[in-house]
Order: sequence, then structure tokens, then C-alpha cells
Amino acid sequence: MNKLFKGAIASAAGISLLMGGAGTFALWQDDTSLGSSAVITAGELRFGATPEEMPRAAWTLNGQDGLDIEDILLVPGDELLTTFADVPVYAKGTHLAAQFGIDLENLVDGTAGHTLAFMNALDYTVSVDGYAPSEGEASVAVPIHDGMNYFDVVVAIYFDRESDDTGAYAGTVTLQNLALTITQVPHEFHEQTS
Repeated sequence: MNKLFKGAIASAAGISLLMGGAGTFALWQDDTSLGSSAVITAGELRFGATPEEMPRAAWTLNGQDGLDIEDILLVPGDELLTTFADVPVYAKGTHLAAQFGIDLENLVDGTAGHTLAFMNALDYTVSVDGYAPSEGEASVAVPIHDGMNYFDVVVAIYFDRESDDTGAYAGTVTLQNLALTITQVPHEFHEQTS
């Protein structure tokens, strides 16, 4: 067997070993530690009071106050509005922004068709410290500072004036179960608004 032929066999065997027999090359690899003694810590974002301690406010109907809301029968086009003053929000973070909203899911008491149709005809907006949502949006995001923050939150609930679903007749929702929500949003928002 000549040297050229032996060399070709050895070369083929070497390629086969490098390929690992699976058709891929086993490329060289290495790693090195770039760690340091630094410790990273997660911040927090939460309401700074228990539900029982949160501020309460009376509702107005179409700008009229002093009404017993349980005596009101809403019709399409009506607006219920309330203001929660000095809502406490506690935050720990270098750059935070948060979106305020409300959770309507707990307003339904039961699964009766009228009730669900009524709730589906309701819409809402949440304004914070005088900042109203953009058109087409339900809520607004605001910068949050490190420590305790206090916000005036205005919640408006609308009975859709375009609603023609007679299935909503006599439907009921329970405003006692209304939940205010706060959700952290990407810090890019904070950079744009701060």
C-alpha cells in the first residue's frame, strides 16, 4: 500500500472522528468565568395598604352625586365615576413605571345570561394624577419612584351607548368586588415620560 493511499485512509478516519459519526463537526470549545462579587437584587411593586385600608369614594352618575347607586337603573350611555384619593403604591426599583387598571372579572355575581350580557356592555377608563388614557386605551401608565408613592385614581365605568343587546336587561354586577390593579410596564416608558 503506497503512502498516498495510507494518507487518504488516515485523513478519512480523522474526518469521521471529527464529525462524531452524526454528520456534524465537534468544534473546539472553552469557557472562562467572568463573574464578580456583585450581587443583583429584585425590586418590588405593590399597593402600600391592605384592601381594607385602601381609600373609598362615592360614585357619581353622569356627573350627579349624592345618589344611592343601588337605586339607579343604568341605561346605555350612562357613566359611573369615582375618585380614589392618595392610593398608596410602594416600589423598590431603579427605573419603574406602572399601568393602573381595574379588574371587572369579579363584578359578575353568578352566570345568568342577563348578567353576563350586561357586564359585556360595560367599558371603563382609569386616569391617574390627571393623566388620562390615550384614545382607544383603557388605562394610563405613570412613572413610579423608589419608596412610597401616592396617586389620585379616577375610575369611570361606561354603559356602552351603542349597546343594543336586550339580553342585558335587568343584569346585575357587584361594584363591591371592583379591584384596582397595578402592573409594571417596560422601563422604556419611564424614559419617555420622566
